[in-house]
Amino acid sequence: MVDPGSIGGAGLGRAIGGGAAKVIVGRRAAKYIAMGAAEVSLRVVDGAQDGLKTSWRHGLAGLWSGGLDFASAVGGFRPWRRASVTIIVREIVASAPRTPTGKDLVSLDAQCRIVQVRTTTAWLELAVAPPYQLEWVLHRIAPASGTLGR
Repeated sequence: MVDPGSIGGAGLGRAIGGGAAKVIVGRRAAKYIAMGAAEVSLRVVDGAQDGLKTSWRHGLAGLWSGGLDFASAVGGFRPWRRASVTIIVREIVASAPRTPTGKDLVSLDAQCRIVQVRTTTAWLELAVAPPYQLEWVLHRIAPASGTLGR
């Protein structure tokens, strides 16, 4: 069963719990934002990245200049987290964020915004769903060299 408060289950949570789910997710997001973290989804598009694969992984990311520490949830269940992996961000292609389509919608909230991120070993897609703001996440993880966009 999908946790209604997880990134992948956020749409389900809103549909079932409506306003209550929105309040719970909003409070949790406010707590994580105050810690400099966000719930995000990541997947490998090209190359290889420790802790990730070509299907979407949902989890909590500690955000810092030039990267993030990502701990994905086992089976989408937030209390069961995998070991955190450090991801060094070299470039962010944020000029035209996309929304989930087709198969993505099985795993992601329809309101997600998705951008490509280049690491030292792979090209990834990073998905950010409300109540988190994509721009805030990208500002936090942008490399010091400021390589936003292509």
